[in-house]
Amino acid sequence: MKDKKQIAVMGEGHREYVLNTFQHHGNCEAYITCFIGGFKESESYDDIPVITLDDACSGDMVKFDAILIAISSNHILAKTLADLHDRNITNIYVIKLFALESGEDFISDDGKFDTGKVDKLSNEKPYLVHLETHVCDYCNLGCKACNNFSPFVRGQSCASIEQYEEDLKRMAKLVSHIGRLFLLGGEPFLEPELSCQFIKVSRRYCPKSELRLLTNGLLLLKMTDEFWQCIKEFNVIIHISAYPPTMEKIHEAELLLKEKKVSYIIAREVEFFVKHWTLYPFEDAEFNNIYCGSAGCHYLRDGKFSKCPDAILIEHLDKELGTHLKSEDSIDIYKNVDPWEMVKELNAPIDLCKYCSFKRLERVTWGQIEEEPDISDWIIEHRYEYEKRLQTEKINKLTDNLKKMEAVCACKEKELKEAERENASIADNLDNTERRLSLMERELLNTKKEFAAIRGKLHIVGRDMEELKGHYDNIRASVSFRIGRTITWLPRKMKAFGNKLIVHSKKALGSSPKSFIRLSLIYFKDIHRGLCTYRAIVRKYGEDCKIYVQYYGGTGDVYIDSAFLKAHMKKSGVEANEYVFVITGNNAFNVTQLFGLNRVEVLEITDIRSLLHLTRFIKQSMLNLEFLHYNDARMYTGIAFFMAGFRGINFADLYKYYVFSELTGKDMAKPRFSIDTKIQPSEGAKTILLSPYAKSLRTLPICFWESLARKLSEQGYILYTNIVGSEVPIPETCPIQLPYNELAAFLSNSSGFIGVRSGLCEIISSINCKKVILYPDDIWPKGGISKAKVVFSLISMAYCDDAIELEYGRGEQLKYLQEEILAWFS
Repeated sequence: MKDKKQIAVMGEGHREYVLNTFQHHGNCEAYITCFIGGFKESESYDDIPVITLDDACSGDMVKFDAILIAISSNHILAKTLADLHDRNITNIYVIKLFALESGEDFISDDGKFDTGKVDKLSNEKPYLVHLETHVCDYCNLGCKACNNFSPFVRGQSCASIEQYEEDLKRMAKLVSHIGRLFLLGGEPFLEPELSCQFIKVSRRYCPKSELRLLTNGLLLLKMTDEFWQCIKEFNVIIHISAYPPTMEKIHEAELLLKEKKVSYIIAREVEFFVKHWTLYPFEDAEFNNIYCGSAGCHYLRDGKFSKCPDAILIEHLDKELGTHLKSEDSIDIYKNVDPWEMVKELNAPIDLCKYCSFKRLERVTWGQIEEEPDISDWIIEHRYEYEKRLQTEKINKLTDNLKKMEAVCACKEKELKEAERENASIADNLDNTERRLSLMERELLNTKKEFAAIRGKLHIVGRDMEELKGHYDNIRASVSFRIGRTITWLPRKMKAFGNKLIVHSKKALGSSPKSFIRLSLIYFKDIHRGLCTYRAIVRKYGEDCKIYVQYYGGTGDVYIDSAFLKAHMKKSGVEANEYVFVITGNNAFNVTQLFGLNRVEVLEITDIRSLLHLTRFIKQSMLNLEFLHYNDARMYTGIAFFMAGFRGINFADLYKYYVFSELTGKDMAKPRFSIDTKIQPSEGAKTILLSPYAKSLRTLPICFWESLARKLSEQGYILYTNIVGSEVPIPETCPIQLPYNELAAFLSNSSGFIGVRSGLCEIISSINCKKVILYPDDIWPKGGISKAKVVFSLISMAYCDDAIELEYGRGEQLKYLQEEILAWFS
């Protein structure tokens, strides 16, 4: 560690990716000493300190040699670099966008940063995060609300390659490096030869930039071999915007790109554009500068350099419609320009920002223009029109409410008059009732007198009954004694005979070795086996090694032990390399790997039971061994087992009270998942993972799952069944057996998870996806006091707060359960 560089990492959204990459390369020439955030949201991340930028600049808390930045947003990255420059912080590295999007390894095998994935910043001139320009302005799609105003372009308008070369040569003198260089349109594939010329010029002046060619992909299959040779030779990334017509050919396009061995990115499917332009400068420019997605997409065209493409391209809209939105905010790069001031100016709002409203974005469902473009697809009402409309709607609503209240008041007045008439009638009835009550009181007084006379007679009868009962008890006691002696004579004789037989048997066994042999067999089969197992573990891991044992192989039990084990060891004073976690089963081992436990021993269940019986034969204090199960010391009585559900005690509480009593929920570690999976969900957000099997709880009939899968398929979902071993997939679904560490990468890109409550639910509880968890309405455990949902609820165990937890019974109730599940995914 002394010879390695100390690295501070900036960028909250990619911490796990950066951390996993460093951990994968033990020979790296640097290591992470801290994370820098905009504000201090926690004391640490994976035991690495999290500090603010102010704390980092002071140098009092953590020392570091360089800063590594992992930020995807152009605008945020540019403002971050400007802030670091103002604070005189140097020695900065930036991870390139493609590496962040694809999750590629940015450290070489020799332990150094891969220069193709990481940029080293110069201190002499500014680092330009993003630059883009158009190859051509016309397009073959003609989308409504197009961001680049292509539907307003007349003819085959193209950029000048000569002017672009002069402009890029000038930019190369003003800045130290351009991080991301995007060539787009219009549709650049309409001009493949010109696109190749732009690519060659770009690589001549920006040899290390991340160079992308953006396309809708419709012409991709028609490109020539010479075009693909150019793309591959100059290391260009094909960036496909996934419009609905594109998705019809996307499979063939991917096959071609893989065949040509070209790097590519397929963006999320385009379902809509947004319109945000107004005709008057009344909008909040500062707000737009912070939240606008184009604020960091700096644009170069014909010697002009602008904050965003709109500042130059909006002239297409202005020429066709006369909107007077033409901007004069671009920078003439051929004048005397201070590069640092230029970058600072790019980070500030421009006058055109006053015409743009990101507070009131309106969606325009994707579609193609049939004849002429309609200005209503780009222009929305300005701020004062919007506020006036809201006020008018509010006044109209209040007027409607007032009319409704007047109608209600009129109705109430009518009801009041009717009530007054009813009260008058009630008053008359009350007088009659009072007269009847006085008569009833006189009748009640006479009845009380009669009752007193009857009670006196009953007292005399009761005294006679008590005397008769005494005679009866004396007779019954005498008879039952004689009958009891007669009935119990035979058992008493048999007991005496049995005692004599046992005495004679003991004398016979005393002279025989059979009892000793039987005792020896019990010892060698069980106790001695446990002792041999214990000694084997000690020989393998050392005398000072603390042995933790989970004798039940349930996924949920191993999950909670693994989550708390490191904190438990820390509280107990056990060093990180002086322990071993003993479990049974390969599934249990896979669970421990989610928590980074590297000293795990997998044994047969019979060996673990022998260890348990050994602790009953030898004092546990004589062994450096601890059982991590709430029922180990009470396994013969099962008291803790049947406490589940009592006064809301859940499964996790049993472990917290009996095993980890010194810890709290904050000490529970989170599982670490891989960022990618070998099995990608089909159609992205239209995929659902089904988990119909469970070991501890009653499952649903297979006909229920068949019906549910059929109805979800009709809604357009692609369904997978999670299976293990000999389990059978639900018909018309795809069988899948995902490793535990790939579940997050799969589910976070899917529509959700539906499954019976099992140990798998603990593992997916922390994953950000829709989770529908199903519980039988049975009492658990059998003979217990509460239903399964009370004992195993993920929400009550504080594993997550976003699970949808439903109970199911039998028969007709399953129909309503199915309807409720379908409603969540409709």
